[in-house]
This record gives sequence, structure tokens and C-alpha cells, in this order.
Amino acid sequence: MAVHVFIATTEGPSRIQRIAEEDSDIPSVVCLNGTTETLAISPDYGRFVKRGSGVVARLTGHDSYRVDVDQPIDGGRSWQLGLLLAHLLVMNDRFSGNQIAPNDTLILATGEVDRDLNLRPVGHIPEKIAQCAGLLQDAAAQGVRVLFFLPDSEPELPDASGDASLPNGVEFLPVATVGDAASMAGLPVPVASAGKPPLSDTSGTGQALGPAAAPPPHAPPPAASGKRMGPVGIALILLLLAGTSSVAAMRVAPEPTERFFTAYGPAGLSDTLKQVASFIPGGAELDDPDPAPVPEPDPVVTPEPEPAPDPAPEPVVDPEPTPEPEPITEPEPAPAPEPDPEQVAAVDPIDPDSVVVAVAEERAPAGFTCASLRFTGDSTSTSALDAEPDGGFLSGETRALCGLTYGVVNRGTEEIVIAATIETASGTILLARRNMPVPAGEVVFFPLTREEIDWAGLTVRLRVDDTPEGSRPGFDMERQHAFQE
Repeated sequence: MAVHVFIATTEGPSRIQRIAEEDSDIPSVVCLNGTTETLAISPDYGRFVKRGSGVVARLTGHDSYRVDVDQPIDGGRSWQLGLLLAHLLVMNDRFSGNQIAPNDTLILATGEVDRDLNLRPVGHIPEKIAQCAGLLQDAAAQGVRVLFFLPDSEPELPDASGDASLPNGVEFLPVATVGDAASMAGLPVPVASAGKPPLSDTSGTGQALGPAAAPPPHAPPPAASGKRMGPVGIALILLLLAGTSSVAAMRVAPEPTERFFTAYGPAGLSDTLKQVASFIPGGAELDDPDPAPVPEPDPVVTPEPEPAPDPAPEPVVDPEPTPEPEPITEPEPAPAPEPDPEQVAAVDPIDPDSVVVAVAEERAPAGFTCASLRFTGDSTSTSALDAEPDGGFLSGETRALCGLTYGVVNRGTEEIVIAATIETASGTILLARRNMPVPAGEVVFFPLTREEIDWAGLTVRLRVDDTPEGSRPGFDMERQHAFQE
């Protein structure tokens, strides 16, 4: 029996159509419906896959994938549980992107996954269930088994027994870990962390995912894994994981919040970017730093005119007496209208100099490459990059450049709201964020890994407003980032 996976979002269910392995030097990507359109979550998905920051490569043994979905997923991290379960299903030859048939199993999932495979709440559960109601009812009517996985820490868990509006035949399954969900789906329980000893696996071949838990009643039996890895492959993966531990220690992500897109960078990166931002001109269009002096024009000499001859005197004629004018009575001025209390007074635009873009580079030590650090145990270093006279950036020695972190710094005294995109020279959107608040004196981060950098150039575009509605005049700004060998 095939298993189909949907991600529950507030815009409706998004079906995972296909997961395909790519070469390791190609960044992981999420595309829409088999086209070349990449979704905004692609950079986040890449970090979710890669060794060190993510978990997928740790469980599957491969570090680059292309995923196709049938509906857009704009942002957030609630897609992580569904995509990870889909990867586990692919490993066990259980995943299907074909037409749903009776007696198949349909999985809907929402939840954020941490490095130990625990689930974190994502919110908006009632809205997601409501948007998925049509799919749930159709599947239940066809005799398809429906498993709806969601974190057990959610404050608004559905009660299928007491809510008549919930579709019949749907199993709402609050779970605490990915292992709980895998067990209920009849899959091998994944090991939580690469640093922990694996659960018993006496076969000597295949992925060390741990033993398969007893499936619940009516669960489809687990199939044999279609992926096999010999002892040499397992040893190589363990060596890579051991080598990346020191690098990952320098790239510990702070706890994500609802307000900020946090960077994978060492402590103090915020202060570093704020400090370098104090020397960068703001969002206004930059003038030439050393304009050429404009020479003073030579004074124009005008010749003195010839004096005109004295005119002949006019005969004197007695003028007629001028009658006295009638007095003019000024009308009383009309009283000035009272100002409309609801009329909004004109407001000053946002100061373009209050917002700057700064960037920090993460580099390998001299004589090393980013790839070699996996084996040497050395750490990267992070430092701010000086801005060019036109406000852009220029990076050299790309061989040792392991990552970038762009920071948008609010140097003003009031909170602003920004929309930001980072685009490659070929027009691919690497990152897109909207309605991001930046409090006064704070900075938000946009990190890129080496695999995501387009060495032909990057463009950072910002729209700055005071609120999502933009009640005060805002402005746009753009910064170019070039790279040279």
C-alpha cells in the first residue's frame, strides 16, 4: 500500500510530489509542480538537509535533494515534519506521488523539527485543519486511511471525539518526536542524534535508523529499504560527521523567535554588524565620494551704454481736478472652516540614512578550504566586510569563503518593517521575506551558505516602511555584491 504525504499549511494542503537526489555540489531546492520555479523555503530546506545544521543528511546519508510540491509554501518551518517523513518513506520504498487509490495511506503533517528530532509547536492548527477539510473528507470517503500528525505541545489540539465539524475517519495524532510519528506510520524509528549510539541494528548493512517499532493496528507493514550502504560508506559518513562537529560548534543558531530571522553565526555578530554599519552610508542614493570641483565661470564684462540726449521739455498743461474716490467698504471675511478631526496631518518620510545593509564573511583559515575543515577540525572565522564607495560589496579569495550573513541594521529611533529579497545574477530568488519588523537599534540577519552563493554576483533588495500598511512614505534600496578570484 502506497503512502502519500501532504504538508498542512494555512493556505491549504501542499502535496509532496517527488523527492530526487542531486549531486552534492548542487544546493537543495524545493520547486513548484515540476517547474523551474523555486520556492522561498528553498534556503531553509537546504539548511534542514545539510550536515551540521540539519538532520536529513544525517539520516539518509545524502546531502542534496530536489523536492517538488503542488502548492506554494511561503515560509515558516511547519513543513519540516512532513518533508522528513517523506524522506524516510522514500528510504523505505513506501512513498508515492501517484494518484491516491483506495486502501492507500495519506499523511498530513505540520511541525518544526529540532536537531534531536523533537517537535516544536507551529500554531494555527484550527486554520490548517479547516483549509485541509476538503482533502480529508474526500480521502475518508474513498476508504483511504488518513493520519494527521501534529506536535503534542500545540495549545489548540483537535478533539475528534467531541468536535462534529472534524471529518470522520481522520486520525489526529499529537506526537512529541519524529520517532513517534514514524512508529505510527509503520517506519523504522530514526536515531535522534548522530552523537548518540545507534539503537540495535545487527544486520550490518543499510542505514542505522534503529529497530522498527511494532506498527499500530491496521498500519501498513514496513517494506525493505531500497537504499543500501556498505561498511565503507558508513565509515565515510561517520568521518564526515565527526569532522563537521567543530565547524557546527561555531555556527550555533540562536533560538528562533516570531520576530527575527536569526543567523547561523558566532556570538557577537549582531554587535559586529552594528559597528561596521556606523561607517556605511544609509539607504539614500550615494553621491560620488570625491566630486570634481566645478570651476567658477569668468565674469562677463558689459560695456557702459552711451548717455541718451536730454529730451525736449513737454508743455505744461493744467490738469483736470481729480474727483475724490468713493469709499470702499471691505466685506467681512468668512470664518475659517474648522479642521476635520479625522484628517491626518502630513508626516515626514522615513529617513533613508537610518537603514543600512552590512555583511559578514565566514572564512576558512589561511591555507585551508571550506571542504577541508570537515577533516582537519579547524574552525572558521567571521568578520565584517567593508562597503564599497557605491554602497555595494566586493569579496575576494572565494576559495576560502564558506558563507555570508547579510544584516539589515535599523539606525533610527523608531521600529521599521522591511521586505527583503536576495537574488542571483541569473535571476534566481535565494531568499524572500516580507513584513519583518526591525526595532530601533536592532539588526535582522539573512545567512547564505557557500552552496547558495552565486559567484557571478548577488543583489540584495529592500523595501522599508514604518508598518505593513506603510502609513509613512518609505523607500527602496538595492545593494550589489560582487566576487573575484
